[in-house]
Amino acid sequence: MAIRIDIELTSCRDDEWTWRAAGARQPRGTVAAALVPSEAEVGQVLRAEADQGIEGIEITALSLPKERKRDDASRIQITGSGRPDVGVSTNLSGRDVEGQRGGRRPAGKDRTDRKAGGEGKPRSKRKPPGERKPPGERKQRGDSSGRAERRPRHEPPPEVPKRPKPRKLRPSRVRRDALIAGLPAELQPIAQQLATGGMPAVRTALDEQNAEARAAGKPDVPADGLIALAEELLPRVRTAEWLDRAEAAVKQLDDVSLRDLRSVVSASGDHARDKSTRALADALRAGLTKRVEQSVDEWVDDVTQALEVGRVVRALRVASRPPEPQRALSGDLLQRLGDAAGEALSADATSDRWAAVFEAVSFSPVRKLVEPAGIPPSPSVALIDAVTKAAPRTPQIAACFGIDVSAPPGSPRRRLVPPPPAPPSSPSPSPPPPPPLASPPAGEARGGDS
Repeated sequence: MAIRIDIELTSCRDDEWTWRAAGARQPRGTVAAALVPSEAEVGQVLRAEADQGIEGIEITALSLPKERKRDDASRIQITGSGRPDVGVSTNLSGRDVEGQRGGRRPAGKDRTDRKAGGEGKPRSKRKPPGERKPPGERKQRGDSSGRAERRPRHEPPPEVPKRPKPRKLRPSRVRRDALIAGLPAELQPIAQQLATGGMPAVRTALDEQNAEARAAGKPDVPADGLIALAEELLPRVRTAEWLDRAEAAVKQLDDVSLRDLRSVVSASGDHARDKSTRALADALRAGLTKRVEQSVDEWVDDVTQALEVGRVVRALRVASRPPEPQRALSGDLLQRLGDAAGEALSADATSDRWAAVFEAVSFSPVRKLVEPAGIPPSPSVALIDAVTKAAPRTPQIAACFGIDVSAPPGSPRRRLVPPPPAPPSSPSPSPPPPPPLASPPAGEARGGDS
């Protein structure tokens, strides 16, 4: 999908620039240096046309922002009345030499109520500073004996340093462009369509061209011959694209994502046909094996570090995402992870905390090893729904809530409630046996046989 955005150039490399969305913190991607205007510089905001797909945003064109001209005629000029404005003056009352503030009487003198025909009585009497109690000995307001003691705030466990995300493979187009440039002029448009979208793109372009020819009254283009040429060119174009990806993967072998590296290695069997391409494929396989072993070691290390600092939920989530599907944690580490998860599922934990730990347990490799230390005395509805939904994966935890795990998948699972005992009933009399069948007379039987 084509979009227009404002981007900010963050750095310049050999043949590409890094950019980020205007106002963002982190860079979002790279753009080829050929698309950046010559007068652009680092920190400048440009207008970009981009294609947004599943894998991210790809910049297709850049342009400098247009300068807006100010229209002075649309401004409103404020002239004023011409009279001088009188400022506002303030006077802060402070304590004078005698100790008075704002016209008040000194602290040593008492206020009296003037009563007609009588002597004034003191309204209030303040103690001198020397007779006052220190702040620590003053009596607190109210009785604090019935107050509930505040729970000390528990410091959250320290954060585990996160590893940097692997970089996405960004191949060049050197091999593909060289292949297209070396073809005859009549085959270059076909190769361009193959590089863009494969055989479907070629057939779509032929249909559009024939539709335009029919509208102009011209004969159709022979599609069978062009499709045959496209099928012959397709393996060469795909091999050139694979070489671009393979060479980029070799350069980024230490930080490229394993998903992209696996895709390049898996496609090497269709394109590595000569000596040079086989050597490139062998280097990629060796690099993939090394990266997988390194990722497994980092995975085990991340689970261990999260357990050491008390991040049980993080340890469970990391353990559920191994770099290789067939890899598993050691038995000691699995037992340690299961014990930590069981301690976190205690009766003292809140329903929200219990639900968070349980969700991580239900997708972890220790989901059938965890024995909760206790359940909340009054679990919330959301917690019961979560346990009911994941009951087949964690039957031992569902049993603590009394949830029926043996119910069929289509029926809603409910709490196990014993059925009420059936009332005693008297046995009903059995029906009389049917009468025996009468046998026919002997003469009739002989007559029938004769």
